[in-house]
Amino acid sequence: WLLILDNLDEDSMVDHLQRNYLKAGMNGDILMTSRNFKCSIRWKSIEVANMEADEAKILLNNIVDSCSSSETEMEGLLSDLGFLPLAIDQAASFIAETGITLSQYRHMFRTEQERLLGHFPSTQYNQECRRSVMTTWELSFSLIERENIPAAKLFLLLCLMHHDQIPISILE
Repeated sequence: WLLILDNLDEDSMVDHLQRNYLKAGMNGDILMTSRNFKCSIRWKSIEVANMEADEAKILLNNIVDSCSSSETEMEGLLSDLGFLPLAIDQAASFIAETGITLSQYRHMFRTEQERLLGHFPSTQYNQECRRSVMTTWELSFSLIERENIPAAKLFLLLCLMHHDQIPISILE
């Protein structure tokens, strides 16, 4: 068997899993993704580096035509996004969908990130690796809320349900 634990970043969860579930002599394999240093100390680990700037540019350009933007604008946005593929994908999709420039998105991103840091000063959001993904998510969801309130409410309802237990009737 193979158990995959993705984004295992909270110390309490790492401790809980080790005490209660991950026992010596288990007959299977466990793959964990984490930015938590404790995981690399406790278990055999392979460090995966962030995307390189060139890789990040390719990802961004595959989703949105950023040729009209300066190299400085593109590098600045990618740096703000932490070169994280999910954050880049979300930002590029937002840009492509709305037709705004990289510079406009970067301004929106920085404003929203500042607002979120003020709102969640001492929470998990304050970890560097989570900021860019949460900020891009918030920007996208805020757009949905502004443009289609019923869709936003439905989305919030669906995210509370298991995908196998969503009654088709609520989608009709």
